[in-house]
Amino acid sequence: MHLFHFQWIYCRSHIHPGPLLRNPLYTLFLTNLKLAQEDK
Repeated sequence: MHLFHFQWIYCRSHIHPGPLLRNPLYTLFLTNLKLAQEDK
C-alpha cells in the first residue's frame, strides 16, 4: 500500500519519463520497488 502510494505521488509529479529512465537513481528505485513487491 505504501509503495503504491509512493508510486502514485511519483507519477503525479510532472516529470517527463525520458530523463528519469536515464537516471541511475530512478533505475535503483524501480529495482527496489520490484524487490519489495517480490518480498511480500
